[in-house]
Amino acid sequence: MHTRTPFRVSDADRVSEALRRYGFATLISADERGRPYASRLATILRRDGDGRVRLWTHIDRRNPLETLAEDRELLLVANGPDAYLSPAWYLRHPSVPSWNYIAVHVRGKPRFFADEQPQLIDWLLRETVAEYESRRETPWTYDAPGKFHHRLARGFVGFEIEISELAAAFKLRHDKPEPNKRSVIGALGSAPDSGQREIARLMELELGGGAFNDFGEIPPATIPTERTPG
Repeated sequence: MHTRTPFRVSDADRVSEALRRYGFATLISADERGRPYASRLATILRRDGDGRVRLWTHIDRRNPLETLAEDRELLLVANGPDAYLSPAWYLRHPSVPSWNYIAVHVRGKPRFFADEQPQLIDWLLRETVAEYESRRETPWTYDAPGKFHHRLARGFVGFEIEISELAAAFKLRHDKPEPNKRSVIGALGSAPDSGQREIARLMELELGGGAFNDFGEIPPATIPTERTPG
């Protein structure tokens, strides 16, 4: 990921928090001729017994990504909120337009679940629902009948992305004087767009030295089994 040093985030916990929060991401691969291929998908993060953060996702079985991605490194791009910044909001000049945003990039190779391990895709689907429902005030419980669930599960391919590189940019105007930051926060905080208001909230947290980890700790990885048959 290209980003200027002031906006680069090296703290692994902060990067993981952002990736978990903005978990609906774009997965990019390429075919044998180098043509890029992208899929939008939901991800989940879990922490194993060694404290390592691990990443899983799933795709429709008809998605060609499984054949394209085999033994190839993938790039996952998770985008958080973004907001255009008008120079009209700055108190000190000269100024130019800019953009605030949060983005996380993950590189790694996929490790696909074997078809002979239906318990893994079952686990992944239920964990994915639990992850995103936990953010609602009244979470919905996934309790589909067995036959319906197994028919649904057969339509998906699950896999882990074995993380080799994790990078993030939190461009929240760290390089601007505080009066300019306060003015921008005020303008974005009263904007009609929810993404702009979220950027204002995150800028306020950054000024106060806070973190936006209000989802709690990353849950443990309770994987049924990872043994490949054979």
